[in-house]
Amino acid sequence: MKNPTSNNLTINRRDNIPKGFSIEKISPEIINSIKNNKEFIDYINCFWITTDKYFDKGLGYCAVDDNDFSTICISVFASENEREVGIKTFPSFQQKGLAYVTACAYIEECLMNNFIPIWSCFSENEVSVKLAEKLGYKIEAQHPIYFAEIGE
Repeated sequence: MKNPTSNNLTINRRDNIPKGFSIEKISPEIINSIKNNKEFIDYINCFWITTDKYFDKGLGYCAVDDNDFSTICISVFASENEREVGIKTFPSFQQKGLAYVTACAYIEECLMNNFIPIWSCFSENEVSVKLAEKLGYKIEAQHPIYFAEIGE
């Protein structure tokens, strides 16, 4: 998808944070303060060898309610000037607008640090496509993806 610029992000996203939630930059302190942080750490470790590697090259934000996380938006891949978005809202928190406000914070951070926030998803993932479009992304191209099973 073609990337948004700061001009087409919703400027008042902070006004859209649901009551009782806060959007926090992910830090070791935030991870340690979260009650049930295993799923949180597991999500980071899906993409990064260790959380230390994530903190070295990645960035991210999470939506927090009562020291429990609901949405996590992190860099799932990083290059010199790009950061690819990975976002997950846990089931009991879906349909509250948390993915949107969390992704806005992530994209703003990318743009402030001169990183290009890349958004990729399967076209069948309608929720992801709609969120990306709401954030200002435009479908740029579609590419076939091939899967192969290796070994047993």
